[in-house]
Amino acid sequence: MTRRPSPKLAGFASLAAIFLVGALAAGRPELVVMASPFAVILVAGLLTAEPPVWTTLSVDVERDRLVEGEAITLEVRIAAETDVERVEVVLPLPSGVAV
Repeated sequence: MTRRPSPKLAGFASLAAIFLVGALAAGRPELVVMASPFAVILVAGLLTAEPPVWTTLSVDVERDRLVEGEAITLEVRIAAETDVERVEVVLPLPSGVAV
């Protein structure tokens, strides 16, 4: 399982960088003050992030055998001990099987 950062992470990092580079270019300390909340939230989020602890992760298939052209239903059960903001489920298919 690969963990990916939230899109908000890139947004906060970009805003903080823009304000800090602008402060250096313009020589204005006010822009550093504007960048500080974004930098603090970014650092706090990265320091307090912990991986989720999965308690249930299972896939049940409706039937074992199919005739070509028939539909099948998969039931995916996921549970975690901690709150998870976003879960991306990708099921690999064997060769010759199409969605």
